[in-house]
Amino acid sequence: MTEGRSTIVLAYSGSLTTSAAIRRLAEEHAADIVTLTLDVGAGGEMQEIHERALVAGAVRAHVLDAREEFADSYLLPALQAGALDAGGNTLDALARPLIARKLVEIARVERAIAVAHGAALDSGVDTLIHAIAPDMRVIGASKESAPRVVSAAAVRKPVSAAPDNGADVEIAFDRDIPIAINGVPMSLTELIDSLTVIATQHGITAADDFAGAPAIAVLRTAFNARLREETTCVVRLKLQYGVTTAAVVPSSALAAPIS
Repeated sequence: MTEGRSTIVLAYSGSLTTSAAIRRLAEEHAADIVTLTLDVGAGGEMQEIHERALVAGAVRAHVLDAREEFADSYLLPALQAGALDAGGNTLDALARPLIARKLVEIARVERAIAVAHGAALDSGVDTLIHAIAPDMRVIGASKESAPRVVSAAAVRKPVSAAPDNGADVEIAFDRDIPIAINGVPMSLTELIDSLTVIATQHGITAADDFAGAPAIAVLRTAFNARLREETTCVVRLKLQYGVTTAAVVPSSALAAPIS
């Protein structure tokens, strides 16, 4: 840190636009720039983004693993409420409250005078930040970019290349929470990771540029099929040629043979 200079915390995606914003903000505001990157499902490229921020001129680069928090506190309630649709950028929008809160937290840790992001004025990010910290100064980092959660795009097979026999998947629910896949207990983040591998292998795609989007598309189908009135149930899914179909089994029938 430079003695006598103020600090600004920038939401950083690793893009060329946000990289350029580091130097521009430092020059325009005579401030040290600290970056914040949230990982809500990528993992692999985080070290590269950290190094890229430092090379671009950041004095420090925070990279936070927010996968579990995003899945449990934001994604799960949205799935339960049926609030996720097939449109693009849904997951980015869902992550904005988390981005706003983490920006404020790191700004307080760094004793920053302001936070910066590249979201559009109508994105609601400024409102979310001021709801948490009314006196926090918010600076637009760019008119062209938006604060994005960082995710690695899944490598998806075209439907024509998917296996002919498809995949049979069972997701167990307990109190409206998916707790296991094919009988193996998993946390929600683990379940999304495993289901992503299966879904992409069978041509399941989604509009969001997010590593777990194919899995979340399958989970949407499972949540839509589940029995809300049942404490526990299993949703049996068929993933084939890019399409997911579902049948639900109540807890009272779990011991019955599959027809």
